[in-house]
Amino acid sequence: MSEFANPMDMPRSVIDFETRSVLDVRDVGAWRYAEHPSTEILWLSYKTPGNQTKLWAPPVPFPEELTELAAQEDHVFEAHNAQFEMAVWLRILHEQLGIPMPKRWADTLAVCAYRSIPLGLDEVGRVLNLSTQKDKRGKYLLQQLSKPRKPNKAEKKEFEELGIPPEKWPVLWREDWELLEELGSYCATDTDTEHLLGQTIGDLPLPEYRLWTLDQRINYRGIHVDVEAVEAAIGIVELLAEQMEGELVKLTGGAVTGGGQVAKIRDWLDGQGFYMPNLQAETVENALKNLSDQVTNGECPPEEIEHIYRVLEIRQTLGSSSIKKLYKFIECLCRDNRIRGLLQYHGAGTGRWSGRLVQPQNFPRGELEDFVERLGLKDAPDGAERTMEILIETIKLGGQDAIDMLGDLFGSVIDALITALRGMFIAAPGMKYHVADFSAIEAVVTSWLAGEAWKLDAFRAIQRGEGYNGAPDMYCATASMVFGKPITSKKEFPKERQVGKVCELAFGYQGGVGAWRNFDKSDRYDDPEVDFFKTQWRDKHPATRDLWYGLENAALDALRLNRRVAYRYVAFEPVVDDAGKWLTAILPNGRRLWYYNPRLEDVKMPWGDWKKQVSYEGRDNKKGGRWGRIRTYGGMLTENVVQAISRDLMAEAMVRVELRGYSIILTVHDEIISEDPEDFGSQEEFETLMSVVPEWAYGCPVAVAGWEGYRYRKD
Repeated sequence: MSEFANPMDMPRSVIDFETRSVLDVRDVGAWRYAEHPSTEILWLSYKTPGNQTKLWAPPVPFPEELTELAAQEDHVFEAHNAQFEMAVWLRILHEQLGIPMPKRWADTLAVCAYRSIPLGLDEVGRVLNLSTQKDKRGKYLLQQLSKPRKPNKAEKKEFEELGIPPEKWPVLWREDWELLEELGSYCATDTDTEHLLGQTIGDLPLPEYRLWTLDQRINYRGIHVDVEAVEAAIGIVELLAEQMEGELVKLTGGAVTGGGQVAKIRDWLDGQGFYMPNLQAETVENALKNLSDQVTNGECPPEEIEHIYRVLEIRQTLGSSSIKKLYKFIECLCRDNRIRGLLQYHGAGTGRWSGRLVQPQNFPRGELEDFVERLGLKDAPDGAERTMEILIETIKLGGQDAIDMLGDLFGSVIDALITALRGMFIAAPGMKYHVADFSAIEAVVTSWLAGEAWKLDAFRAIQRGEGYNGAPDMYCATASMVFGKPITSKKEFPKERQVGKVCELAFGYQGGVGAWRNFDKSDRYDDPEVDFFKTQWRDKHPATRDLWYGLENAALDALRLNRRVAYRYVAFEPVVDDAGKWLTAILPNGRRLWYYNPRLEDVKMPWGDWKKQVSYEGRDNKKGGRWGRIRTYGGMLTENVVQAISRDLMAEAMVRVELRGYSIILTVHDEIISEDPEDFGSQEEFETLMSVVPEWAYGCPVAVAGWEGYRYRKD
């Protein structure tokens, strides 16, 4: 059977596992969960072609019909969130029972992600109004049967009399045959719902299906962890926490004994005449900045606020979500010291991947660049790599020695630990990393899609190393236009270049003052100044402004006229299928973005005029991701298609490097990381493969930059 045969045309079976374990799969991921010794299969429900749904449970012999189908090259096994079924099948059915591992899989969750509808089986069933839906009682049944129960009084007494400490008490399960039978029925209903969902929403287009299979290979490969370094870092964190909590007791006169005592910290602050609405990270960060500014501006002497400042600083440190990632490394670690399942295919509606578990996508940037300079390695070609290695080796000293040395070498122990997070990923013995990312890809794609000729010329000149009108990079070039004078370097004009950078980040998708504030927390510029920057930027980007309104009008006309309407390289087209009504955006490579249940609405603008807007159903990030109706406009549509095109450029690059033999283990935003034998390939070849511009993006000045080495880092 050719690997290029279309699996969507092959017969398929739908399956669903119900399991129990001491672990929670949501915390540790499918692969760690499935390999744990406590994990057991309670039920497998399955629906083979043309047959009713059936059930199997150990210790009954495994169904022969499934064994035969699993061994076939041309049979597909479908599930909702198939990565879980793959992991359980491989680790339990295949490795423990010898059942063949199915060759081909499909995933209705992946199709839901592609269509931008809810991923949960219960919610998508409700949104699409499926005739068969997930049984709501399943949550109760799983709580009763899938998690260990607490020992009763008699069992607890027996363990105590035997002298068994609580941490070594045996795992106990609720053995209730009636509930177990009910769980089997629930499992079968899930399979029927998944089958109906698949029939309703259809399959991924073949190019996307092949990309999903690549995503599954990447997730299965996982990424190797320097466990020694992680454990040493955790030891440092716990020692610091002990020291800081002791300091809290002294500072507050015993009123607060732990960084997590939010109510007590707020009460103590109130007693000092310092009100805090909450102790969330951003609120505390702003309070620390305001206190520091008051001292700097001479508004109050430092001794008046030093206790308050230090208490807030300790709270910020002990509550750091970044530091908590260290524990997640260990929690998700598989038996071969790799973490698997770090990526979610089509995690955003635009198609971009999102992170899971330790979520490398939201690792803080850290201070590596400053640390390189601090160690005097700025001019060394391998300065970043050497600095990361020094940082990790210092952490591995452990204890107070490590704390003292980290402080001496890097200034802040916490900043050092946060910067080291990426370095906890290390290539396995005999292997190395190839890493590269696309340079300013969204700005490049926006300019290409809009036809902003001067900016495309600027990108090409900067990529050639020539600079543009004396500016070495695009942020300097933008700042030159905003300020009307040459901004020739970051070192000489740091504030002006920063303005250029924020302009590029904030204004490309029709943003204004609010968007500026999202990227610049300094409050250095007031609203009229920001509005001036916006006006200057827009005046220099007429084609980009045309893009906003061109895409918006094309979407409106597509719904109004009920036909395909194009603007430049993007077309909008209404679609009706078994799942309902959609507005689709057809991208240059033919892929579609999907907007569910669209309609035209009359909306009153802030300036008083009424205008038509497109609205659709989706997850509203402004409302915590809740499902609801969202209004869109030109800037938002531009953001959608630009991010989608950027993703497609990266997806094709991923396929190219894989076909050449590189093994991708992770993607982070616009960055690809592969782990390969030390004597395989070259960084030059890796970057060349990534830099290829497909025919559908002709003229788009794609550029990449990267490095090769042994520890992951952000250059």
